[in-house]
Amino acid sequence: MKNLLKYLKSKNKYQKNDELLRAAARNNCTTGIGTFVLVLMIGLLGTLGEFLPYGTPEVFPQIKGISIYVLAIMVNSILIIILQDLKPRLDFVRPELVLNTCYVGFLINAIISGLTIFSTQRGSSIFFELVIIMTILCALPFYRTIRGWFVILFSFGTFLFLDSVLDLHIDLAWQDFFDIIIFYIMCEIYIYIHRNNFIESVRLQNAIVYANKELREKSRTDSLTGLMNRAALDEDTRYFVGNHICAAMLDFDSFKQANDTRGHAYGDYLLQSFADELRNDSFFSRCKCYRYGGDEFLIIDLSDDITSFTMALSRLQTLFNDPVNGFSQPISAGYTYGSVGSLRQVNTCLRIADEQLYEAKAQGHNHICGEHFVVSEVNGKIEEDINDDVQDMLTGLLNQKGFLKKIKEKPLDRIPWTVISFDIDRFQDINKEFGYAAGNTLLERVGHLISRTFPDGVTARFESDHFTVFTGSADVVEMQRMIEMVQKKATAYLPHWRLVIRAGIWTNRGFDHSTSLQSALDMAKYACDSMRHQSNILIRVYDEKLDETRKNESYIVNNLGDALYKGRIVPYFQRIVSTSDEKTAGFEVLTRWFTADGKVIPPSVFIPVLEKTMDVYRVDFSVFRSVCAMLSQLPPEERTKHFLSFNFSRTDFDSCDVHRELDRIIDEYDLSRSLIRVEITESAMAEARIRKIVTELRHSGYRVCIDDFGSGSSSLNVLKDYDVEVVKLDMDFIKDFHSNPKSRIIIKDLTKLCKSLGMRVVIEGVETQEQVDFVRAIGADFIQGFFYSRPESLNSLLESLDLED
Repeated sequence: MKNLLKYLKSKNKYQKNDELLRAAARNNCTTGIGTFVLVLMIGLLGTLGEFLPYGTPEVFPQIKGISIYVLAIMVNSILIIILQDLKPRLDFVRPELVLNTCYVGFLINAIISGLTIFSTQRGSSIFFELVIIMTILCALPFYRTIRGWFVILFSFGTFLFLDSVLDLHIDLAWQDFFDIIIFYIMCEIYIYIHRNNFIESVRLQNAIVYANKELREKSRTDSLTGLMNRAALDEDTRYFVGNHICAAMLDFDSFKQANDTRGHAYGDYLLQSFADELRNDSFFSRCKCYRYGGDEFLIIDLSDDITSFTMALSRLQTLFNDPVNGFSQPISAGYTYGSVGSLRQVNTCLRIADEQLYEAKAQGHNHICGEHFVVSEVNGKIEEDINDDVQDMLTGLLNQKGFLKKIKEKPLDRIPWTVISFDIDRFQDINKEFGYAAGNTLLERVGHLISRTFPDGVTARFESDHFTVFTGSADVVEMQRMIEMVQKKATAYLPHWRLVIRAGIWTNRGFDHSTSLQSALDMAKYACDSMRHQSNILIRVYDEKLDETRKNESYIVNNLGDALYKGRIVPYFQRIVSTSDEKTAGFEVLTRWFTADGKVIPPSVFIPVLEKTMDVYRVDFSVFRSVCAMLSQLPPEERTKHFLSFNFSRTDFDSCDVHRELDRIIDEYDLSRSLIRVEITESAMAEARIRKIVTELRHSGYRVCIDDFGSGSSSLNVLKDYDVEVVKLDMDFIKDFHSNPKSRIIIKDLTKLCKSLGMRVVIEGVETQEQVDFVRAIGADFIQGFFYSRPESLNSLLESLDLED
């Protein structure tokens, strides 16, 4: 919000724009009607007062009070009628017309306010009517500065004109003149402040409207492809009702294989190229195109031209399955077409297109299957199954809507209950290996198995391969036994394939009984998802420890942007000491996250979370930029004294162009690339695409270091295949230094091997004098560890460097 205000204030305050004009016109019209009604009321009351028997004579009989009051009634009645006519048409008339109409009315009332002075009766209310009318006028914002000033000056000029030009010889006390002048000055100040506040408010509101519009558009857009996402489809579905539509589901055949063999970067490039083709194609550019999920896309054309639609689909298949065009990726497509008269028919139409896609995949690669959507046939299917709206069409179980509707009837705050979330591991691989028909059969069998195992529960298939069970029991041990029964029986459904079904459990025993069903479903799903990428644990109960982990993850993900913006993620520095002279040769730059209440989140907690969400690059490059900014403030001779070593995650290379980002920041602060050591873990270095980037980094002048060397299984291959300059031995070797004599042998021989290959060696984790002596004896180049220093903040580091000097 601060940036937004700063941006608005930097603009020309008096810049004329349509939004401000219309806002001023709308405000002046509405407030003007209120103003004219109030002045009209003053006129009516004043006229009535003239005929009362206890009315006192005017101060100046030359100007009759009743004349002023009648004038106020007539003028403001006309103005009210004009503005009432304009008000409904504000969006269709020029805003200048409304502003000018209101302004003329304000000027007339300004004259009346001036004349009011001469018709005021004696006593304490000598300026009462003047104060009321001018205060009303001051409540209105004037778009142009001069207009706001002119209304007040015009009113005051009326008084001066009548006093001087007409030679009325008004004999007012000097205090009255002084009061009038002070009052007009206060009106000027008030109008100026109010006008500027109004303009600022309007611009801020418009900026917020545009920001919300952009945010909504972003929420509807898939970040990778730029097409609309599932959320946009859910919003757009109602617009398809009452139209003839052609809908197609498309999916890349062997997409996972392409990802595995050519890398995820190629997979992303393929999806982006496909989206670009949809946008640029003359036919598909008029269609609604969505990324349905993964490598699956949905195309909807609001027409009845099925011939052109299928020809366009075939053309798309040919384009992406032709090596001449740079691709060799077959595409399967399923489509349907017909008139849809309700949301249910739209959803059924999309399901039919999805079923036709499975049918096309069952026939092999690069096939298209389609079916005409006939309402009478759909109605027939619905009559066979009255609960189609709440029932899963494939398994016959409840769908998510039916599940929630069923559980809504239960008194959850008074009974024990448990929610179990099931998920079939690597289900997409099963579809690829055995075909979609076999995958559908498996889903049916697993769904029925779960339903039979929990006969007293409510079983539903929420989506894809995710099943959910609600049961009125909180016996976790019994639930685990029944889940194990499902897992054991299901292994027989796919011979020659290790079928793994994970399950997450949430029970209201030990938790707040006011927990909502949706929260319980989320927690059970979280427990299930927490076991991904491993197969030794297949059941997990959502307990306090997992709840704390989830809260931490939620805090990290939701507060990352705020922490970066407010500078709460800061660099820390740990010395890297030369073994030759025990002087500081450089620093490894580490990261600390300070919360608003001063607590520290260590990297071991937030880095894994951000690696999962692919956001760790934001932290890495934020820290890199802040350190470069600090370095650029030093005198030139001080910048080259020590090198700086930065860790970059494997996901950094997936999320952005690391080489380009490094170059951009280094060039911005005019620093030498030779000062920077890029530390990359041994496991990440094994990937071919990272090997290429490492080569480019070295050619650009950066130093490259293998981090945690010896922790993986491809260490010697890395040494052979990569031309790196520095190797950092895994600190686990040093941990076993005293208890395991083999550690000394491994450290010594690895150091000798690396030195023979022309690489410099850093040994980290050094904490004792004995370890220091050993490292120096075997010929390592650098030592890093608590023996010399713990990670320090910038201020502490500068103080210690001053002492060292």
